[in-house]
Amino acid sequence: MVGCPILVVIGGLIYLLDAVLMPFIAGMILAYLADPLTNQFQRWGMNRPLAVSSVF
Repeated sequence: MVGCPILVVIGGLIYLLDAVLMPFIAGMILAYLADPLTNQFQRWGMNRPLAVSSVF
């Protein structure tokens, strides 16, 4: 019984903060997808900042 109102409140907050949260969510998805390529560049001897710069 307590879980339902909590889910409604969390859903309402996500709905209200949608414009603020979307860039962060998109950034997290891009970072998650680009991480394997960045790791491969590091295995080839590139340092992390240069590998990240070359991916993005």
